[in-house]
Amino acid sequence: MDYEAALEEAGAKIRVCEDSDALKQVEREYLGRKGTVAALLASIGKRPPEERKAVGEGANRLKQAVRERIDARAAELARQSLALERSGDLRLGFEVLTQLQETIKRALFQDLRDPNGPVRSATELVIEDRELVNRIGSSFGRLQSEVVAPTVARGLDVLNRRGAMDIELKVDGRLITLKHLSPLARAQDMDDLAILERTIQVTPEESFALGVKVEDLGAWVAEKTGLDPRLIRDPAERQKIQEQAAQLLDESQKQQQAAA
Repeated sequence: MDYEAALEEAGAKIRVCEDSDALKQVEREYLGRKGTVAALLASIGKRPPEERKAVGEGANRLKQAVRERIDARAAELARQSLALERSGDLRLGFEVLTQLQETIKRALFQDLRDPNGPVRSATELVIEDRELVNRIGSSFGRLQSEVVAPTVARGLDVLNRRGAMDIELKVDGRLITLKHLSPLARAQDMDDLAILERTIQVTPEESFALGVKVEDLGAWVAEKTGLDPRLIRDPAERQKIQEQAAQLLDESQKQQQAAA
């Protein structure tokens, strides 16, 4: 697909929009659940591995560029409505109110999904979740790393210094760590797994084994999928199994050499 041509076509449609309804129509056509960008993202899995990265990047660039142009045109229309000569024109209040409602919906992420709309497929839900992660991911990540985690760590440190609790909390000998389990955090985990899947598809097997810590991959995937922690081996257990496997391999080689 020619992304530049698609963007130019979208830009031409946006430039001729004279009200918010026309802008919404263009937004649905390109950024909606069944729009151009959604169709491109949904087609990634059907494309050859070598094309998937380029298609995904092109779709994201198109989405961002179309969104910026729609927002710019909406701001321009809002300025024009404020510049109406007749201050008593009721359209002024309507346009301002409409713009305010759209801004509030977007700030609260209510523009992604209409609760009264038709039932959506699993693919549409995945695309909506991915859009939500793209829009809030950076700020949510900072909220986790700069507010939530330090606050909990500080609280535990204060309790530890007062002797109210041991800072190294353990249950059945396992150290307790902080893990975010909100729906958005789970969506981030699923996105991480999708990235791993794409990496495996486009990377030769021998290169993947050299560049990735394969020995830690199983535990990482289990954690991302939410597997019960009791079923995940800790680093010490994995190290012990690796040593046993290396010892067995060494003994096998020695037996083969002795037989030869």
